[in-house]
Amino acid sequence: MYLVERLYAATFGVVCNIQDTKMITEIARKVYEKVFSAGHPIPHILLRDYARSTLEYVLYRSLLPIHIKPQSFRPPYKSEWPIENPTQAELEKLEGDRFSSDIKSSLMGFPGDFGNYTMGCVHDWSPTPLSEECPETWFELQVRFAHTLGDDLKQRYLNYLNEINNAHVDKDISALISRLEEFDNDELKQTVEEERNAEELRWDTLKKEIEESIDDEGREYFQWVSAPSGNDRPAFFSKKWGQRWVCKRAYELGWKKELFEDFELQCSRGHGRGSDFMERIGKKYQWIAFHQLLAHLSDNVHWIDRGYSDVDDSRYFGPWQSWNRDIDPSHWLRKTARKYEGQQWWQPYMFPFVEDNLDEQLRWLWSEDIVPPFEEIIQVINPKDDSHWTVLRGFADQSKPPLFDKESIPKQNGWFRINSVIIAKKDCKKLVRTINGKNLCDPHLTSIGTTGHQVFFQPTDQPFLRRDMIDRVRQ
Repeated sequence: MYLVERLYAATFGVVCNIQDTKMITEIARKVYEKVFSAGHPIPHILLRDYARSTLEYVLYRSLLPIHIKPQSFRPPYKSEWPIENPTQAELEKLEGDRFSSDIKSSLMGFPGDFGNYTMGCVHDWSPTPLSEECPETWFELQVRFAHTLGDDLKQRYLNYLNEINNAHVDKDISALISRLEEFDNDELKQTVEEERNAEELRWDTLKKEIEESIDDEGREYFQWVSAPSGNDRPAFFSKKWGQRWVCKRAYELGWKKELFEDFELQCSRGHGRGSDFMERIGKKYQWIAFHQLLAHLSDNVHWIDRGYSDVDDSRYFGPWQSWNRDIDPSHWLRKTARKYEGQQWWQPYMFPFVEDNLDEQLRWLWSEDIVPPFEEIIQVINPKDDSHWTVLRGFADQSKPPLFDKESIPKQNGWFRINSVIIAKKDCKKLVRTINGKNLCDPHLTSIGTTGHQVFFQPTDQPFLRRDMIDRVRQ
């Protein structure tokens, strides 16, 4: 699966970098046939994304075979649900030698960065199935759980939930102020402390009785659902459930001592984040299982809207929302580690430095003639193919040290930065008011948020991009 995922990543890169239109169309047909035609693509969130991105790009190029409809390769997809919820006892029976146990410790142990941090994005999904109208809140889940208890515990737990959930509604600010005025600081602190202790004791007693009345599976569910008491926000999926599923799945996928022990011993036994050792084979199985889990979640349960003001986050569109993309196969770097000096076609401007003379330098320093002609700098032409480009981001730093008399003649230096903000025409005056009086040289002034891991060749008129950005470009 690891190789298949990267094969589709390479395929996406190919269609973005070749000009043979017949070949592009044929690749799209094959990708659709292999991944989407049956209606239930392989449950792997990145494999699907690379396959879908290939088809989205070919659609953008108007080269998609006519029988392939865009909705047939866009989410939501279909996959098995509900997924298994392995018990801790099941995990303890899995292979436990010093190599395979790294899978368990990475996912379930301490510090267990993979389980604690990498898998944190499972909280972007609700446990509520897509068949329901909207994600359930913590309070709704707590009430539903309460109805599974015996009559006495059910009623006591419901009363507690209602008190907690309505506490913020019943707050009367004027009454609270009046009450505060009745006490001096010491009396107030003592009263508040006593009330808090009484409330905690009441909850601890009720919680203990509930836990004693249910089995191990019920206790884990209760601990998860009761953590954010009286909360009207959408509940998020249980990370512990996800960790256990990924852990068991990593073993099922094929980690075996006889196959991988030598490699793990010789190549993957580094310590710490800065180690130069290769990634464990077991870690690769973790990644596969993790990306499979995310596919199941995205197919079957509600995405939790984070309430962004500038982007539609109401449902799952793609893995960039949860920061799961790890490479951009659409842009092939032909060379790396090359430093460009002097004039380049994408940065043609050179500061007009003067001779090593103080009087000339003073005149140069205050001359408006040295302000770069930005209209010419941001609209450039590649001389190789006469293609026109707009420079949206750049930085140039040039200098001229004195050749002689370095003790008295200063070095000349000039730099400029290009940052871009794309806005609607109707917002121009608002932008001017916002930046009025601000230091325009501050690079953070125009630093705007990102929706996640976009790729270089992602078409700008596809529905899985920022809707506000598309509208602004069109305006």
